[in-house]
Amino acid sequence: MKAARSVRWIAAWLLATGCAGSLAQRSPAGWSGTGAPGEAGWRALVDGHLAEAERLFAAERARAPGEVWVALGAATIAVERGQDAPALAAYVDALEVLATGQGGASGALVAALAAARAADLLDEIPPGDAAVGRAEQRLLALPRERLGWEARVELARLGDRIARRRGDSALLERLAREAGCARGVVQLGVAGRLPHLDLEAVFPGPATTGTTSTSSSTAGFI
Repeated sequence: MKAARSVRWIAAWLLATGCAGSLAQRSPAGWSGTGAPGEAGWRALVDGHLAEAERLFAAERARAPGEVWVALGAATIAVERGQDAPALAAYVDALEVLATGQGGASGALVAALAAARAADLLDEIPPGDAAVGRAEQRLLALPRERLGWEARVELARLGDRIARRRGDSALLERLAREAGCARGVVQLGVAGRLPHLDLEAVFPGPATTGTTSTSSSTAGFI
């Protein structure tokens, strides 16, 4: 019941923010439905008709496989059905389209949402699944230049999780470097007993015993 309420809230938010119009401003070639691709499925979700939404998304995805709106709907339905691997693949489908610059301002928000949901799903699926391995490779290969900063942060964190799931220290190091994460942390001494009041105080030099290095992207977001 809680999951169903969550899905309906997400669907209502997407419709209320006008994502249907910005993510699918024109119908793809061969499209014969009414409204933006996927819109009918999301409205069915808002109304609580999960089976009808599933049918609509499946039909619309066959007609418009490259539409973000449709891929997100398919992912949401798969999550509701407990089909984590197909849901992950559908979120990656959406991210690959958004990485080309489609969607405008709404696309930036939806890309961050899709990346965060993909990360949640990775935590639910044990390592070793072949389909998940393919999805991981697609995520690592995503171009980031045309994504918003929120999505870039989520994808950097996602890459960190993938590397740690694999136990691949070289991949962890490379991804952290490519994401521009902090390469180390230096601890300075305290400037006075009340640092927020002692702004004119002279700071001591770096404490050599407090210097650490890291290969994780985590330090980049502290």
